[in-house]
Formats: sequence, structure tokens, C-alpha cells
Amino acid sequence: QASRAGYALMVEILDLTEEKLENAIHEILNSEKYTMRAKELSNMYRDQTETPLERAVFWAEYVMRHKGALQLRSASRKLNFFQYHSLDVIGFLLFIAILLLWVVKKLVIKVWKRLILGKSKPRDKTE
Repeated sequence: QASRAGYALMVEILDLTEEKLENAIHEILNSEKYTMRAKELSNMYRDQTETPLERAVFWAEYVMRHKGALQLRSASRKLNFFQYHSLDVIGFLLFIAILLLWVVKKLVIKVWKRLILGKSKPRDKTE
């Protein structure tokens, strides 16, 4: 991803040699392309209305002002054991798998009986 984004150079580790690594380092350090892309990313990162510390202080104060800020808590905290572990989904998928196996078993038995009974000749009961 970093290589596609233009701020890194990809070097295959399986065929890595000292010379290839040195060339890659020199290319990144001396190429204007990588320098410009690094500056763009730096500017995008620094373009914030507040520092990370100010943001952390704001959210800490927000939680204190709103007595724990229950509205910000994840809805997953209210799930029961059955929902939290997706037992309903697992049960449904298990039911479908068992049903599918049962249908396949019935079809195989039916085809097997038809093949076996179809080849044998019916006997007369008046022998």
C-alpha cells in the first residue's frame, strides 16, 4: 500500500541483497518524488484544528460533563450471551448444513436402490 501511495519503495525480501537495499535507500533519500509525497502526507497529518492532547482532554471533559456519556457506549454492551456469541446464526447455519446432509443422504440412498434394484431381474412368485 505504501508503495502504491507513493511514499515507499517495495523491495522483495526473498531476493534482497546488500546492493539492492542500498540502491533502494539511496533512491528514496535522493528522489524528489518520495520527498514531495512525504511532505504532502505530513501536511495532511498536521492539518488539524487541535492537537491530539487537546482532543483527549476534550473527550475526557465531555465524559465527565455528561456523567459517563452512556450514549457513546457501544450497543454490543447490551447484547446477551446468545446474541454476543452469534449462537442464533451458528444454530441456523448448523441446521441448514444438517438439512443439506440429510437431503443428500436420501438422494444417494434413492439412487443407490434404483441402480441396484434396476439391474436385478424381478422373480416370478409362481415358481
